[in-house]
Amino acid sequence: MLQPDCLAHSRLMFYRDAIDVSLEEKNWEEALRYANDLEAFARPEPFEFVRLVAARARGLAALGRRGPEPELMAQLTSLRDEIRRAGLGALVPGIEAALGLVAA
Repeated sequence: MLQPDCLAHSRLMFYRDAIDVSLEEKNWEEALRYANDLEAFARPEPFEFVRLVAARARGLAALGRRGPEPELMAQLTSLRDEIRRAGLGALVPGIEAALGLVAA
């Protein structure tokens, strides 16, 4: 699907969606792999969307693996607020569900 001539925004959305599916399936390793792949793709020209999507994947995977440790929950709360400030509201519900603020 991700041939070299694939449009950049298609790759970005693929990785975001693949991360979300992996998280929903509780496949933490796959979520992390896709986060790494996303960052590798954007490495020549990194930008905020990529950083936040990858950080969200890592935070939610860590929560799935380790459970609701206070420091991790504080990091996820901070990340949620940063995502909101960046105007990426579509990434917020997964974090809020993990924080127990909305029904999962």
